Amino acid sequence: MKEDGRIVAFSAGILFLRLALGIVLTARGALILFNWWTGQGMAAYSDYLEIHGLNFLLGADIWAWVIGLVQFVGGILLLFGLLTRLSALLNVIILLVLMGFTEWAAGYFIVLYALTEPGSVDFQGGVEYSLLIAGACFALFLTGAGKYSLDSGFAPKKKDAKPAEKPV
Repeated sequence: MKEDGRIVAFSAGILFLRLALGIVLTARGALILFNWWTGQGMAAYSDYLEIHGLNFLLGADIWAWVIGLVQFVGGILLLFGLLTRLSALLNVIILLVLMGFTEWAAGYFIVLYALTEPGSVDFQGGVEYSLLIAGACFALFLTGAGKYSLDSGFAPKKKDAKPAEKPV
């Protein structure tokens, strides 16, 4: 069966969405887990979660590990399009928890400029960025990984129906 341009464009669009989300989530998880780039590391992130009240049920240390692993491993899975729906859903849940506990108090916009002392600017994050990532992850949860993914290689194949023979 020949594909039309809409199917190819949809699959390519889902691929680019997956790649962008995979890079962003992998980097966010690496900041927490491995102290890469400008990350403060696990201890500082755990303290951050404790201060913002994300210490129920599991404790802030366990939440820090869960958040870091879901974002890092989930981002890698999204890059390859493997277990895409599960990874996207787990990231939506994690991002909603983070928005509710740590980012909502800062408001909607990601950058609020607050002068703390003359000549210095304090940047505080709101829910804007996490909401965008959660929305994109939810879209992937609904659509799946698309044609250009490892998930599509494991999907059950449709058997071509044999045309009915005409009686003679």
